[in-house]
Amino acid sequence: MLASKGVHIVVPRDRIRGNPGLIMQTPKSVLFVIPWSRYWVIGTTDTPWNEDLVNPVATSTDIDYVLEEANKVLIHPLSRADIIGTWAGLRPLLQPGTKESTHSAKVSREHIVASPLPGLVSIAGGKLTTYRAIARDAVDFAHPLRSPKLRTGPSAAPPVR
Repeated sequence: MLASKGVHIVVPRDRIRGNPGLIMQTPKSVLFVIPWSRYWVIGTTDTPWNEDLVNPVATSTDIDYVLEEANKVLIHPLSRADIIGTWAGLRPLLQPGTKESTHSAKVSREHIVASPLPGLVSIAGGKLTTYRAIARDAVDFAHPLRSPKLRTGPSAAPPVR
């Protein structure tokens, strides 16, 4: 597994004029500016993370990067004083089968479902925006392994790709 950190900032809705969100490619990641209730959520980074997996943090460098990239497309630039919240999360990416260190931005966001032990189903990789496909694949994978006491069938969800 390769942990990739994603950082997001939150600014008040009145700091950006307009209603539609934006999604664009930057040199290091995908940047989005999304309206959310009374706020805008702006992110994200794609940074390899080798620290504590329980407590990823948004560093000063991360925040500067998000602000710099967002300000390239905003008419009225944002500053640190506009930020009312930040958060960071980790993407569990599947490390390519190589001994060389791979930058997380180059690693696939695909997921796999496997059974490392009888009766245990595990999921690795994927991303939040594909959670429905991941859940469907996990249910369908587990279906033949289910206990006779369970009255479940395969997922009824249509394929999502």
